Amino acid sequence: MIRLLTSTAIVASLLSSAFAQKDMRDRVTLRSGKVIAGRLLNPYSDDELIVMQGGKRVRLKSKDVAKADTLLERQREFFLRRATLEADPRAHWELCKWAASVELDGLARLAGLQVLLMDPDHPEAHAFLGHRKRNKKWLWPMDSKWLDLERLEKASSSWGRALVIEGEHFRIRSNGGVRRAVLALLDLERLYMYWFDQFGPELDLHHALKPMEIRVWNDEEKFPGWSSQRLSYFVPKPFDDAGFTFYLRGEERPYDLFLVGSQQILYRCLALDPNLGYPKNRLCAWLELGFGQWVQTQLAGEAGAAEPIIGRLDLEQARTVLIGERYSLKNILHLSLRDNFYGGLGGDDLTHWASVYCLVAYLMDEDARKGGRDALLMFLRAALRDGKGDSSKAFDEAMGERAEEIEPAWLSWLEKRLGMRRRR
Repeated sequence: MIRLLTSTAIVASLLSSAFAQKDMRDRVTLRSGKVIAGRLLNPYSDDELIVMQGGKRVRLKSKDVAKADTLLERQREFFLRRATLEADPRAHWELCKWAASVELDGLARLAGLQVLLMDPDHPEAHAFLGHRKRNKKWLWPMDSKWLDLERLEKASSSWGRALVIEGEHFRIRSNGGVRRAVLALLDLERLYMYWFDQFGPELDLHHALKPMEIRVWNDEEKFPGWSSQRLSYFVPKPFDDAGFTFYLRGEERPYDLFLVGSQQILYRCLALDPNLGYPKNRLCAWLELGFGQWVQTQLAGEAGAAEPIIGRLDLEQARTVLIGERYSLKNILHLSLRDNFYGGLGGDDLTHWASVYCLVAYLMDEDARKGGRDALLMFLRAALRDGKGDSSKAFDEAMGERAEEIEPAWLSWLEKRLGMRRRR
């Protein structure tokens, strides 16, 4: 049955009940032939693999493992199949049934919801999602009531009764309607796959075994921002443990969705949820925000159909760096989240956001800086997994030279890309 929840109290009780159960959907086969079921936490470890069975950890020597069948492998197959489908409810229903058959419970729910968005009277999809038919109308659960879709959409348009829809690795809480929530959640699941495909082994990413939450407001004016600027943000554990964003007027995809999703992944799957002591504290603010912005340029497509692309430098961001008041690169590496990115209406904030994005874009461009990608990933792992934070020494060691020596080449690269000279 779909977890389509609206009451905060009901969300808390049902979700905690579900998570208390053992999730046994990954299967690790040992060379002896024995199969260990559970959830594989650290798939890229060269030493010891950990399989979670509820609160129990089963530790396996990597050398003893023959193969692993994980949700992520099946998730790749799901998106490959989905990419070939027309906007035909029959085809998406077949995808829903296949996903359910391979225990992709969250993606099966999303596929079932997509069927209903195409064919609101599809009986099999309604039955799969646990809906009821009364007086020739299909009714959806909301709190203790059963409502048709039109009434459910109207009731859930206030934030206090926002819908909660759950996928495999992410959960959306939104008052922006079922359709946009489903599309956003599909994009987030694709983002998760992108991170593991692109950086999994190098960063030794751990799987998110409980969904990461993104909260999306339909009304930008009612969005509870961190400053007078309307900016998305992420609050790590042990605080809200959620990403916060909104829909710009007329947009189908939430603002900065891939940025806040990437921040969640960085802290859950790389940093492993450290206690930072304060919601706006960060291990390495410039890298978190710069890398998240860069990832946003690497995914494109209509809402719900994001796919990796070869991203291009955001020229407007580059122009902001070259014409704005500029800090030295060494100072950029120590910018704080609270004071330098969410400080208010000051123009410097825009330059800070642009600077950290452009620095990551430069370091990730192998044509611009040979070995820069590997060096930056090495520092990313040291900063977040090893707790080195914004250490200048750790950055210099990873890069193989000091920040002061990197700065001229970085700025020259920006000038060439824009065909303009920076402000002196």
